[in-house]
Amino acid sequence: MIIETKPLADQVALVTGGGTGIGRAFTEALARAGARVIIASRRQNVLNETAAQINQSAGAERVPAYAFDIRQLDQIDSLVGDVIDRFGAIDVLINNSGLAVPETVDQISEAGWDEVLDTNLRGVMQLVRAVLPHMVKMISATS
Repeated sequence: MIIETKPLADQVALVTGGGTGIGRAFTEALARAGARVIIASRRQNVLNETAAQINQSAGAERVPAYAFDIRQLDQIDSLVGDVIDRFGAIDVLINNSGLAVPETVDQISEAGWDEVLDTNLRGVMQLVRAVLPHMVKMISATS
């Protein structure tokens, strides 16, 4: 089976943790290539600042910001639903949300460890599960 892909400029990307660090670098690269890039994380102020800077540099509204908590399944579902409703697709997922706690292994509390697992593992998997059916549907429609 040969799968035709859309040009990157016609694709919609979702980058969690897209406001800072590696996520921001992905966002900047995708926006420069012409993709629409939704950045999503918990800190709305950081997202808004990043989106404004990248949009200004791109000379177009390429990067909308969306505040959500990857640890909350209802917020994951809302994010994915809103992106699909607004843009019709999610072609690229960069699941970059994550956190670390300052405690060492022998000092981390159960609550701290649960927060790491809920963010870095459970939330990431739940987002993949929410996005994947839309990606599969798009692939099936083009083949």
